Amino acid sequence: MLKSFILCLIFSLSAFACKFDIWKLGMPMKDAILLAQEKDVPLMKSAPVYTMRKHFNWKYLANYEKYREFVYHASLFGKPARVKLYFTQESKKLYQVIVRWSRFHGDKDEFEKTIYALLDRKYGPRKIGMPSNFGDYVFNKYRYWRCDETAKIIAKRNAAGIELIYIDQSILNHHKRTRQKKKLQMIISDAPKL
Repeated sequence: MLKSFILCLIFSLSAFACKFDIWKLGMPMKDAILLAQEKDVPLMKSAPVYTMRKHFNWKYLANYEKYREFVYHASLFGKPARVKLYFTQESKKLYQVIVRWSRFHGDKDEFEKTIYALLDRKYGPRKIGMPSNFGDYVFNKYRYWRCDETAKIIAKRNAAGIELIYIDQSILNHHKRTRQKKKLQMIISDAPKL
């Protein structure tokens, strides 16, 4: 049931928000957890081992407020995928979703073309991204699409697999500024003690 639900909704995106499946960038953590419960998504705080739980269970989310990363596994386009949700520290907003396919029992090129074609139809032709360093340029293939003025989807392909990264840069930048201010305040408040 989860597989068909995800396949039906994976690219049903609104024109004003960047969204993967049911996850809308910018949504509060509490809303995401309740949505996972409502839609029976097997979300958990962390997954050091590969698990294919099929249903939502609160025991895997005990004290979820303390965590910023959540994960679940699903079959997307007939391939096993790992989906990770990332939330900011202070505002607890979803700023990034990473979908990773790493096990293939077929043609990786055809699978990549299918994903790209769906994103091209929704967001227009993909653009080529330039990695920040030469090693990434040699070993990774980057493509990206703009969802809106602050969010984009980045597709990466390397020897390990294919990854889609949905990211809202404005939320991430705000999160980084807030953390830097907090660190600076701690330094200032501790300075007289030295």
